Amino acid sequence: GGLLIISANKIINTGVIAATGVSGGYGSGASGGSSGGGSINIFVKEDYSSTGTVSANDTVAQSYGGRGGAGSVTIGSISTGTFVSN
Repeated sequence: GGLLIISANKIINTGVIAATGVSGGYGSGASGGSSGGGSINIFVKEDYSSTGTVSANDTVAQSYGGRGGAGSVTIGSISTGTFVSN
């Protein structure tokens, strides 16, 4: 997953912004667990528009390894100096 922080005056998203987990490895007897989705934090001073997608998804488990959890997406304004969620 990882951590992604975007801070800008204006953001126009026409594509994909993603922090996706990865599957765990295979092993004899036990597989590694998958990682969870990441954290995406988008802070905008003036304008945010999106015709694209923003996601922080987990992925499937492998054999005996556990599945990672979903990540988080936060988008909001910092125009007043205080964060306000969109």
